[in-house]
Amino acid sequence: NKQQSTNINGETNFLVDKNHSYSIVVTHPSYQERTLKYHAKQHQTLAIKLLSENNIQEVIVTAKEGKGLTSKSVITTKAMEHLQPSSFADIMELVPGGLAKTPSLTTSNRVLLRENDSAPSSYNTSALGTQFIIDNNIWNTNADMQLSLNDSQFLDGPKYKASAGIGVDMRTISTNDIERVEIIRGIPSASYGDLTSGVIKIDRKIGKTPLQARFKTDGFSKQYYISKGFVLKQNWQMTASMDLLDAKVDPTDSYENYQRLTGSIRSRLKTMLWNKHLEWRSNIDFSSNIDKEKNDPDTGYAPVDVYKNSNNRLSLTNNFVYILGKENFFNKLTFNTAIRQGFDKIEQTKLVQQSGPRSISLATTQGENVGVFPQIKYISEFYTDGKPLDLSALLQLNGVKKSGVLLHQYELGLDWRFSKNYGKGQQYDLLTPPTATMSVRPRAYDDIPAWQVMAAFVGDQMSYQIDDHKLNLYAGLRASKLLGVDQSYSISKQLFFEPRLNFQYGLPKLFIGNHALKADLTLGYGQFYKQPTLLMLYPNSKYLDYTQLNYYHNDERFRYVNFMTYVQSLENKNITAAKNTKYEARIDLSYKNHEFFVTYFQEEMTNGFRNTLQTTTHTYKKYDASFVDINYWNNGPNLANI
Repeated sequence: NKQQSTNINGETNFLVDKNHSYSIVVTHPSYQERTLKYHAKQHQTLAIKLLSENNIQEVIVTAKEGKGLTSKSVITTKAMEHLQPSSFADIMELVPGGLAKTPSLTTSNRVLLRENDSAPSSYNTSALGTQFIIDNNIWNTNADMQLSLNDSQFLDGPKYKASAGIGVDMRTISTNDIERVEIIRGIPSASYGDLTSGVIKIDRKIGKTPLQARFKTDGFSKQYYISKGFVLKQNWQMTASMDLLDAKVDPTDSYENYQRLTGSIRSRLKTMLWNKHLEWRSNIDFSSNIDKEKNDPDTGYAPVDVYKNSNNRLSLTNNFVYILGKENFFNKLTFNTAIRQGFDKIEQTKLVQQSGPRSISLATTQGENVGVFPQIKYISEFYTDGKPLDLSALLQLNGVKKSGVLLHQYELGLDWRFSKNYGKGQQYDLLTPPTATMSVRPRAYDDIPAWQVMAAFVGDQMSYQIDDHKLNLYAGLRASKLLGVDQSYSISKQLFFEPRLNFQYGLPKLFIGNHALKADLTLGYGQFYKQPTLLMLYPNSKYLDYTQLNYYHNDERFRYVNFMTYVQSLENKNITAAKNTKYEARIDLSYKNHEFFVTYFQEEMTNGFRNTLQTTTHTYKKYDASFVDINYWNNGPNLANI
């Protein structure tokens, strides 16, 4: 198996053994690949003619399926230019099974991998268990606790705008800077963890580019974008960009809209450290996302009723790649760090007008208490303040060595993630509650312990070739533990192991006519765990207020109400990580300019997270192209594994 290039005239020489057969593969960026069989008899000159790629009359740009050990789709800039996306949700249309649909930018957009959109809305484990990685840095959402009140005054709008418990809201990701997207639906290596469904890797462009500006408008949104790439030194490149999106739920509706502002400065420096190559990539990113909703004057009290959900993020990431050299057991060292601080607030102002006298309890502890009679008509102000801080650090060592007939590509590393919310939490005046039947009380988020996960992983990809037979086997293991959880939780004593196996057999080429048919058979098995988020570990308590004595008099001095308040903890001490087991079989065929992929997969997730008190059982199907997998979901206690 030897590779060599031709000279400027397209000529090259190579030595062969007499009376041996060879497969010759000729490739050129501007021409179609050509493969032919050659039996060496004596010195001979071969003239190989290649067909131009320009012979293709029509090109449909979609995601390109990968041929590696795991099922994945790769989306390049050309495909995105063809699509003209407004957010990352549009890019997901290019994935097998993805549907082209009207953008919905005024509601949160959860990601769907091997899943249809008919699943019950209380089941979001698949979306939560999809790991987003931007420029090799994890996007962590485990400290997102922004919940609003499901108030019919706003037609359930707040319920569909919050993103707590669904993972990454795809609306918040600008697509203009994206250079390449890799969507792993199959079984990734052991270096990826805290997931159940898959991995979405986003690489943004960096380097010298002319000043670029883009303006896009359609019936629902307007988008403005500007960027410029610089070369500060020969080994130092930088890119700065800014993006603004303004969207409406309907062109004729000016009372509900969504705005996104993102800014980014990305730097890449290549230098030497102790006579070895070091690459340092640093990013500073800012994003602001605002959901606004006001009531139409015909349906609400326009001067007062307002809903606003704002999410701001400021992040600093530093990635170091240090080349240690081929003479060492580990050839490359990677150290990635990320700091992301969020400033989130949900503000809701509304006019509350009761149909008659109401009484409420002000108690924050369990027991008997004296309540009050609020005004029949008042203005309520409610807000949820969140300040999620996410930290992550990844140390990874990679090496390549040949041992006998086997080529080993191995990895070893540690992965640490930290999330803590320093916000004030849900806040409102107890005398002017959003409704008179409140079953919660204000609480501060910064009283909740931090979320921490420590993981270690090891993996080895072994390659072996016999003539035209190619064998690849990846074996990896990841071990993780949730730290800092009270000993009363059973998960505090659990250590989670995630084995990963992928095997690929490259069959010998079969010639049909003058062209070779290539076939690869791939098998995979893997286990994955997604740890519960802060909101699942520490839900707010429920307050049950029972009236024991109620006397209402027209004179406020003679009114009296007495309650017995019970405080019900919704914490599930037996909650554990959601587990998904994946089985996969795939065959890849390639002949001339045609590629054919068939994937059979089965995913078994018998426990997951939900937020419902129902006790029925749901069974639903997931779809990836035309291949079907059935997952069984059994309901359990509120915010518990099911």
